[in-house]
Amino acid sequence: MNLIDLLTSPITALPNAGSSDDFSKFYKQFTDQYFDLLGTVSPVGNIDKAFLDNKDASLDIRNSIHEALELYLSGRPSAAYLRLKETVVKHEQIFKNVVAEPRTEKLNKNLFRIRESKGEKLTKDDLFHIPFRLRRKVSSQRYSIPGFPSLYLSSSIYTAWKELSSPDLDSVVVVRVELTQKVKVLDLGHPPQFLAPIISQFNSSLQLSGMLFDLLTAKLILWPLQAACSVMVYDRNSPFKPEYIIPQLILQLLRDDAFGTDIQGIRYFSMNYGQSKHSLDLGTNYVFPVKDTFIDGHCEMLKELTLLTEPLPWSVANLMTDGVEVLHVKDDVVELSPGFIVPYKSTKFAQVESMLISQVAAKL
Repeated sequence: MNLIDLLTSPITALPNAGSSDDFSKFYKQFTDQYFDLLGTVSPVGNIDKAFLDNKDASLDIRNSIHEALELYLSGRPSAAYLRLKETVVKHEQIFKNVVAEPRTEKLNKNLFRIRESKGEKLTKDDLFHIPFRLRRKVSSQRYSIPGFPSLYLSSSIYTAWKELSSPDLDSVVVVRVELTQKVKVLDLGHPPQFLAPIISQFNSSLQLSGMLFDLLTAKLILWPLQAACSVMVYDRNSPFKPEYIIPQLILQLLRDDAFGTDIQGIRYFSMNYGQSKHSLDLGTNYVFPVKDTFIDGHCEMLKELTLLTEPLPWSVANLMTDGVEVLHVKDDVVELSPGFIVPYKSTKFAQVESMLISQVAAKL
């Protein structure tokens, strides 16, 4: 078996569908399968060799994640946090290699956010993170803990809609969010199957070092972390979701500058995108945790980082798409229902995005 076979194997594929079993046991079982498969891989190119030379580091990271899960589920969340922190310190350079630096980032002017409305008029404040005075309403999310506000953004309206479990479109309000500066993020946004063609192309070159080489190698080594953060929730109605344990601890480590200073957020691929072929353009999410906390209002750093269009109810936005030219929208396909695949540009989601792109975004 070669590395490309490994990355495109169902055992390696993410997101993982999850299980009703004890989560710690389940995580160890499916990662054991992965490492058994990894043991059969023979190197073909430079990336393969660099990764296989570091497979012990990858296994060490997996073991620490499993131990952190065991600690957390035994009622010792602080010990779980410290166990993960030890691993981040031990493998500091590997983690730093998956931090997307501002110099490599595009200034993203087209991120999206939606909220359900019960008929009330929603303002920009309502479409931002939950204000501090209402933090009791902040529920447990994949990358945020109860009571701690974070700003979640998606690369497409379609993904933002799927993240809310596909509510009735006539009940939602949409907004476009524009970043005012290039961001520094912990980048967990590439599924293994997406990396396969990039690595295949890279292996045919003679390049033995460089930023891309280090990034790809680090992403392979950190598959156990990405896997722990990319398990779909088995029971959405359960108050406690063990699938959120590791991503929430990672967010806390980020807040404590464990991955480096001045990292604004985390980029990750959607667990709810629901496509047979993942699209980074359509199915990427960002989470930006608040950096400062007050009794009321919103995080000043996040306010400085973002511009927002005026919120529009879907029904109004839909009316405004007549004759709109679909420009600057992701050129990809989307599976709106099983077996029904269409160009994203032909969908109402793309039309509304194009209309919002033509709207002026301003400070909160």
